[in-house]
Amino acid sequence: MKAASHSVLLWVVCALVSGYAPLHAQRAASVGRIMAGIHGAGRNGGEPYVTAGDRTYLIGAQDGSFPDMGGHVPGEMGGLWLHPIKLIDGFQATVTDAASGRDAVLSRSADFVTYPYGSRFVYAPVLDGVSVERFQFSPDGQDGLVVQYRFTNASARARRLRFRFAVKTDLLPVWSSEQLGLRDAPDSVAWRAADGIFVAHDTRNPWVCVWGAVPPAAAARRVADPPPLPTRGT
Repeated sequence: MKAASHSVLLWVVCALVSGYAPLHAQRAASVGRIMAGIHGAGRNGGEPYVTAGDRTYLIGAQDGSFPDMGGHVPGEMGGLWLHPIKLIDGFQATVTDAASGRDAVLSRSADFVTYPYGSRFVYAPVLDGVSVERFQFSPDGQDGLVVQYRFTNASARARRLRFRFAVKTDLLPVWSSEQLGLRDAPDSVAWRAADGIFVAHDTRNPWVCVWGAVPPAAAARRVADPPPLPTRGT
C-alpha cells in the first residue's frame, strides 16, 4: 500500500509538471497578445477611449480628437481629469515644413492602438513622407499625463520641422460639484518663459494645470495666436 501511495503521488506530480509547460506557454502567448496592443485600424474613430493611471485619466475619441461628449455634465466628460477636477478639454498638434511652409494638422489618426499601459495614435504620412505617431500614458502615483510625438522621415532629403502644440484648458469641477460646494470660473493662462511652461489656474479656485516640453528648451517660445480648439469648455 505504501508503494502504491508513493506511485500515485509521483504520477500526480508528473502530471502537474508535464501540464505546466503548455499552460505557461498559453499564458505567455495570451499576455504577449495583450501587451502588443489592439488596433482599431480606423474603424471606430468616433468611439471613446480612456488612457488611465491611478490619478489622472484622459478621455477622447479614437481618431485622436477631443469632441464634446458625456451626459453627467453635458458635453464636458472628455479631456484630462484629476478627479474631482477636470484640467483640459483637449490638445492638438500641428507640424510645419520649414522649407515649404506647408502645415499638417494632426487632427485625425489613421490607426488607434490601445495597450494596458497607454494609447498610441498613428497618423498617415504627412508633408511628403513624414509619418507621425503619438503615444500617451498616465503614470501611476503622478498627477499628470505624458504625451510623446515621434517623427519618421521616409523621404530622401533632410527635413526641418516646426512643431506646435495647443492645449485648451477647462478647469472644471466634477458633476457633483454643487454638493461639494464647488463653482467653476474662467481660466487664466500665463507663459513662464524662463521655465518653458504654461501655467493655468481657475480664477476663483486653487486649481492649477501646468504643461510644457522636455527638455524645456524645446518650448522656447509660445505661439501668439494658436488655432482654436472647437470645444464648449470655458
